[in-house]
Amino acid sequence: MCGSHYCTLNEDGEVVDRGRFRTTPSGVEKWFTDLPRARVAMETGTHTIWISEQLRELGHEVIVANVRELRAISRSDRKSDKVDAEKIAR
Repeated sequence: MCGSHYCTLNEDGEVVDRGRFRTTPSGVEKWFTDLPRARVAMETGTHTIWISEQLRELGHEVIVANVRELRAISRSDRKSDKVDAEKIAR
């Protein structure tokens, strides 16, 4: 599966959900359509432009982070998409 990892934090910064969704227009629509308006942080990558546009059209706030500028990710010894998703969320 071509998928993207996500990590959802509550207002206190606690992890309340994590998982994956398909990195396709229909996968993004399925996952984010019924989600209440949210702030979505994502790293720059191949799919950034179309995903961020689709998320904005669905009413979400989108923040795109350049991972090279995020020391917590770029210099981490524990590099994985799951771990990176939580770091970006924070």
